[in-house]
Amino acid sequence: MNYIYRNLSIALLCLLSSAICTSKECSVETGTRDDSLFDALKAYSANELNFKNINGIATYYRGQSEVQANWLSKLIADAHKDYSDKLQVNPPEIVLAIIDSQDWIRLELSNKVGKLYGMPFISGKEKHVLFYPVDHKGAFYQLLMSLKKNMDFKMRLFLRRNQMSFEDAVISFVKTIPYHELGHYFGACGGLYETDSHRWFREMFYTFIGQEMMKRSSSFILENWNKMFSFARKNIDPFYRSLEAFNLLTSGNKIGEVQLAGPNFFWYHAEFNRAGYKLMKRHGSLFSTKVFKLYGDLKMQHGDGLEKLSVQDFVKILNRKFGVFSFWQNQLKY
Repeated sequence: MNYIYRNLSIALLCLLSSAICTSKECSVETGTRDDSLFDALKAYSANELNFKNINGIATYYRGQSEVQANWLSKLIADAHKDYSDKLQVNPPEIVLAIIDSQDWIRLELSNKVGKLYGMPFISGKEKHVLFYPVDHKGAFYQLLMSLKKNMDFKMRLFLRRNQMSFEDAVISFVKTIPYHELGHYFGACGGLYETDSHRWFREMFYTFIGQEMMKRSSSFILENWNKMFSFARKNIDPFYRSLEAFNLLTSGNKIGEVQLAGPNFFWYHAEFNRAGYKLMKRHGSLFSTKVFKLYGDLKMQHGDGLEKLSVQDFVKILNRKFGVFSFWQNQLKY
């Protein structure tokens, strides 16, 4: 079975794009930065999960999740082809796992990756797994629903125009988080390594890649994503606002006694999304291509010294190249 699975995966990967199999390999490390979760999933799935190869993507899924499996596997396959062509690299394989809360517990994902059930994420080295929940009512759902009482005229108008409830919009938002998670994967493959010190920029750029993919998929998906982030940003009063604080807190460090809490983390991503959308309007999809090139140039100029650039110095470099960054950073008001 392992032999058949391995060879089928290789054959299907080659069919995705003729450019992929002739391009250079790229190294990507996400989540646990090893293949322990894929190994655990594979062992677990033998008795617990359905398995199919859908749209060229090896897919493990729980119960009646084939509709989700179809659109997610197509998203992964399309993104794989687009960014393989754009980067001229052969990214490692992505496997899809659609699981419920009991699967999450049995796979010990909260202990292994520090994420609560309901939060899609990607993890791996040679075999990357995009874990996606059957139930979308996790941490971000609960946070956004808690803000419902603050709905303003713009939000009500958006919901009325799209004939949907606030909860519908929240669930649609949570369902699209995999776009951002795939941004981690392809961004790292393009040279924005998971280990560098500019974590705030990486998260912003991965969000931009997600926006780029959403724009190609559906104008509504992107509009709803931006609307929910904008609404949350206006209704969350964050304890931390600086880019330096985000870098420190997402590195596992502390400022004082307070760790980066859920609402504050969401507020940062809303700000990253706002900056990303401004950059999309100014540069279009060329922004991602330019960033990949800029990172390559900076690595050549600074070597390991790029890690030591201060936030301010890095913002100045980005602002000279793209605009937006200094103005946006000043608006963070820290």
